[in-house]
Amino acid sequence: MKIQALVAAVTLALASGAFAQSSSKPAGEKAADAAQEVKSDTKAAAGEAKAEARQAAAKTKKVAKKTKQKAKHAAHHAAMSDRPMSSTRRMGAMGSGPSTDLEARDRQARMDEAYSNWQRQNKS
Repeated sequence: MKIQALVAAVTLALASGAFAQSSSKPAGEKAADAAQEVKSDTKAAAGEAKAEARQAAAKTKKVAKKTKQKAKHAAHHAAMSDRPMSSTRRMGAMGSGPSTDLEARDRQARMDEAYSNWQRQNKS
């Protein structure tokens, strides 16, 4: 309880001292202080604007660098695909698609023809 009373007394003393200082200045000094405060606020705002501009420029540079890297990467892949042994088809592997289906139909036709020939020969 004594600590609460002590804290309240110190707070009251500091508050009254601050009030006495702020109200003891003449009107001319108050106007000069206000003008100085506005000037410092303007400088702070200008500094913040410059900082924001710097950040925006850095972000733009970062995005440009990333875009350039993506373009280089794409160009590299395009160049690599033109190399002689880059494709598995060039190595002999065939993909699935219409060509495989056509080959399967041809193979089936050959098998059917061979079976019919075999049946004719073995018809006894």
